[in-house]
Amino acid sequence: MPVSRDALSGSFVAIDRTRVEARVGESDAAVAHIEELLAIPGAISPALLRIDPNWAPLRGDARFRKPGCKPDTARSFGAPKSYRMNF
Repeated sequence: MPVSRDALSGSFVAIDRTRVEARVGESDAAVAHIEELLAIPGAISPALLRIDPNWAPLRGDARFRKPGCKPDTARSFGAPKSYRMNF
């Protein structure tokens, strides 16, 4: 079910799809979906991207580290810069 129809279950389905894309080498699609997932409230976070081994195949990819994909830019919600996480 898409996120637009069910925000909770849809985000979990989208995260699972993105994990599969990362594992099979579909880096372009995975990074694009991570950017979308970070722009909405959900179960994916900067800490999860850093420590979860499912995302390890993407960590060497420059697009995964670009500013648009960094969680601190999408999830800051107006927090002062000193409170934002960078990785």
